[in-house]
Order: sequence, then C-alpha cells, then structure tokens
Amino acid sequence: MADEQEAPRWHLKKEIQVTHLLTTLAMLVSAILYVNKMEQRLEQRLTILEQRDISARERMAFENQAMRESMTRIQTQLDRIERQLARDPHK
Repeated sequence: MADEQEAPRWHLKKEIQVTHLLTTLAMLVSAILYVNKMEQRLEQRLTILEQRDISARERMAFENQAMRESMTRIQTQLDRIERQLARDPHK
C-alpha cells in the first residue's frame, strides 16, 4: 500500500519551451498562407468562369440572331411557295 502512495503522479509544468512556441507559430503562419493562397486560386477560377459565362452568352445571342434570320428567310420562302400554289394549284 505504501508503494501505491509513493507512485509518481502526473505533473504539469508551467513553462513553455521556445521550440514548441516556434513550431506552433510556424504552423499557424503556414495555415494562414495556405488559406490565403487557396482564396486567391478560387478568385482566379471564379473570374475565369465568369468570363466563360459571358462568352457563352454572347455566342448564344449571336447564334440565336442567326437562327432568327434563317427562320425569317425560310418563312419568306414558304410564303412565296404558298402564293404560287394558291395562284395555280395544277402546276
């Protein structure tokens, strides 16, 4: 029983080692730099995506305009064919 009372117990020191402090600071700085770099990459990718979106919208607007013009020409030709058929249905 005397052995149990004399057994060493946990002991916490109230000192901070310089190497531990430097390591912790280095890890903190590294984490901040990593997050900052990640934010920069995300901003760059967002800018690229926005530019692609604008380009796609412009391309779609151009293609829609071309399609409208084609449809107008087709409608004009169909109207002309209908007029010709209405004038002389036997030819």
